[in-house]
Amino acid sequence: MRRIEETDKVIPLLRSGRIYSKLAIAASIAAVFALSIGFLGSETVENSSDSVLAHELPDGSTIHLSPDAELNYNDLTWPLFRDLDFSGTGFFEVEKGSKFSVTTDLGKVSVLGTSFSVITKNKNLRVSCKTGKVLVENGNDLSMMLTPGKGVKMSESKAEEFSLDSEIVDAWVDGTYRFDNVNIDQVLNSIEDFTRFQVEYPEGLSASYSGEFSTDQSIEEILDIVCKPLGLSYEINEKKSLIRISNK
Repeated sequence: MRRIEETDKVIPLLRSGRIYSKLAIAASIAAVFALSIGFLGSETVENSSDSVLAHELPDGSTIHLSPDAELNYNDLTWPLFRDLDFSGTGFFEVEKGSKFSVTTDLGKVSVLGTSFSVITKNKNLRVSCKTGKVLVENGNDLSMMLTPGKGVKMSESKAEEFSLDSEIVDAWVDGTYRFDNVNIDQVLNSIEDFTRFQVEYPEGLSASYSGEFSTDQSIEEILDIVCKPLGLSYEINEKKSLIRISNK
């Protein structure tokens, strides 16, 4: 059996322990440094006004936030990771570059360079694509790739795709919605986009609508403009933030 002799290349156990201690200290310092960067670079933007707020991100991308919308991102790590947390209603105009991710309580939206809207309301995530491609997914293995004029309404257990005129995806930003012979469901979904109301209407409701309204008008005025020409009636429940549409 070959005898193992101690040489100057053999590190005694005591020294090894010291090295491990130094590594542990270095790791602790690195962790504290990383946490410090995360804390120091944290940026939170909340729209507490009654109008749309435009916020420019470090890469030149722009987010339009509706009232009560909120986002959070890290300004220091943004050049490496274009990730942000978001809640409320927002329209995103993303500059081309690395992966851009929007995380909500209801799912995640990922793009490279495109424009799209994100709405989190009533335990549902609704995403509409204006340009480019948008990947929407949640923690329950539901995912959908959207192209211009396509959208998805996603809950924890199901995803429903819908079509819309891509020109109205960001209409609420300027405050004017214009419709030319579109199905009524697009109009009612648009009302949900910029108000605190959920809109319920009969399944299979089919009617074409042409007209326009402003987000500055009252909800009653908007519903009169939309419903009366089509012979529809509506009921507003303020306490439940609910609008019921019927064709009686």
